[in-house]
Amino acid sequence: TDEEKARKEIRRVLSIQPIKFDYLPKGWQFSSYEINQEAGFGILFYTNGEHWFSVYMKKNSSDNVSYYQFDGQEGVIETLENSQNIKIELQKTENENEETYAMSFQTEEGSYYCNGDVAYEEIKKIAKYLMILDV
Repeated sequence: TDEEKARKEIRRVLSIQPIKFDYLPKGWQFSSYEINQEAGFGILFYTNGEHWFSVYMKKNSSDNVSYYQFDGQEGVIETLENSQNIKIELQKTENENEETYAMSFQTEEGSYYCNGDVAYEEIKKIAKYLMILDV
């Protein structure tokens, strides 16, 4: 699929393990991706035709420091752990007066940030069933 090709390309170009979602809300699907080799990041975009959800993956590097802040971020509201024992922080954000949610986590290899127009219970399910792949 196009999504698998995008993950393989991110792995090849950035040497970072991409995310795979074993759960996405009904109607949501992969849309596109972007890689910035110079800055060391890749983004996967998902949509349900009306709303968007993005996954930002940044390669950890000694000469590359990154800081990411979500718009309207109100701080961590819950931390959960997936089946790979990855601790994922869930945050409440705001987007044009709408409540939206985001998640972030770190691995030895990289930093991962996901956000979009997704309800809280849905972001929890997405986080619980995400997998870090060794493509």
